[in-house]
Amino acid sequence: MMSIGWTWHDGVQSLKTTRQLREMLPDGSQDELHVLRLCLNGLFFQVFATFEDSEMSDADGNDKVDEMLTTRLQLLWSIVRPSDAHLSDVARLRATLVEATLSLLRPLALFYHALTLVNPPEALKDPSVDEFEPLCRYMGLPSHLTELLDGLAIEQLFDMIRDCAIVLMTTRNRGCFRPAPYVDEFGEADQGFRRGNPLHLNEELYHKLRQLWLQQGIAEEVVNQYEIDHRNMQYDWGHF
Repeated sequence: MMSIGWTWHDGVQSLKTTRQLREMLPDGSQDELHVLRLCLNGLFFQVFATFEDSEMSDADGNDKVDEMLTTRLQLLWSIVRPSDAHLSDVARLRATLVEATLSLLRPLALFYHALTLVNPPEALKDPSVDEFEPLCRYMGLPSHLTELLDGLAIEQLFDMIRDCAIVLMTTRNRGCFRPAPYVDEFGEADQGFRRGNPLHLNEELYHKLRQLWLQQGIAEEVVNQYEIDHRNMQYDWGHF
């Protein structure tokens, strides 16, 4: 199940709970649209955080960005990268955001069609038509990048992160915490962001986490952590 809470299906509102295992399936409902928006916001953050700005913009000037979108991108740039200089290559950042959005929505649109049998717009079947707007409309999203980046939810996404950790669970009553694979420039994790240093993805730690998942070692890791740290028994893992 993509989320837990109130869902709308065929005009009827019902409550998804953690105990109704038969309902733990995606159904293309409103709450899952909110999950999609959250994932898209996280993707936008990744683009802003990893984008390498350049003073050498497009010399042809064919890819012009409207003033409203330019203002919005520069505002978000100043929030995400406060120590960097003023955003110069706005057009390339816009193109990167559009391509990242398409890379997320293309497979989701195929899954959504198979799940709900809602026919896609005819514009998506024509390769000569720009797919961004019809694809966004098909997924229930605003059809313009300016609208996708608008709102306080986007701005506060970069400011409200208070903790960074991984939760491993085997059942609803047993789990453990694991430090996220992000370290500062000294190679130290900062769980809880107490020091406030910028964190970067550590490839070695990420590889270990990936191997733990691929080798189905999560259950063993949880059992080992229970033997090492008995405080894990105090947490109500059903809330995660």
